[in-house]
Amino acid sequence: MDIVVELFRTMEIREKVRVDDGMGGWTEDWTTVGTVEGVLDLMAQSDNSYIPAQKALERSTHIFICDTHPEVQQGRWLKDGDKYFEILDVDNPVEGDHHLEVYLEYRSG
Repeated sequence: MDIVVELFRTMEIREKVRVDDGMGGWTEDWTTVGTVEGVLDLMAQSDNSYIPAQKALERSTHIFICDTHPEVQQGRWLKDGDKYFEILDVDNPVEGDHHLEVYLEYRSG
C-alpha cells in the first residue's frame, strides 16, 4: 500500500458547545463543525525543538498537513474514527494560504 494513502485522513473538526439542559442551565457537548482532509504524521521528539510556541507545542504528538480551512482552529479537536486529537497550534507558513501545519496532541477516545 502507498505510504501517502496510509497517512491521508478525512478528519471531523469538533468543538465543545453549550447545550440547554431543559432546567434553566446548560451542559457541554461535542459538535462537528466540519471535515478536513490531509496527511497525519507522528512527530519525533526532536521535531518540535524548533517550533516557536515551544511550551504548548512540546506536547505535540502528531502533525496534520491540510489545505487552509477556516474551521481548523486552536482549541478545537480533530476526530479520526475513534481517535481524538487536540489542536494545540495552527501554522499558516509565511501566511501564504497554501496549506496549514496543525500541531496535535493525541487523546484517547
